[in-house]
Amino acid sequence: MGKAFLAVVFLASILATAFFVDRHYRILPLENTVTTHHPDVLSAASGSCKPDVQLGRTIVLRTDPDLASLKINQQKLPANMLHDILTEILRTRVDRTIYLVDNSARDNRDSMILEKMLQQLPVVSRICVIDPQNPPAWYPLKPYLAGGGGGTNSAL
Repeated sequence: MGKAFLAVVFLASILATAFFVDRHYRILPLENTVTTHHPDVLSAASGSCKPDVQLGRTIVLRTDPDLASLKINQQKLPANMLHDILTEILRTRVDRTIYLVDNSARDNRDSMILEKMLQQLPVVSRICVIDPQNPPAWYPLKPYLAGGGGGTNSAL
């Protein structure tokens, strides 16, 4: 009977130790972690916002005339397609900068809402805000003449 009692006490102490060790050294799965995305928001006049306009890969986004209709360079698109189109364009690019024209004075602050929307897109790494009263020298963009296939103008 003494050996059975010692065996039960020994087994109980092993189980208690395993329980406390498991609780103390528990490894949480990565799915439970929350990551936040915060792209840099800069003025287009700053030194960090210098596009390479020769390659035709600069993306200028603006409300046209309000948030329901947007323009990426010269192409119009509905606002509900913004996430999908920017994800498609930027997912393979190293430079994931969006140039946003701040038309807040004309579009009832829809440009500010658009900026907040862009900050939530994980594919955007930097937002450079263009002041239409003092635009950078390269703005507005000239259409990029795409090579091959008839030489049509390309907005992206």
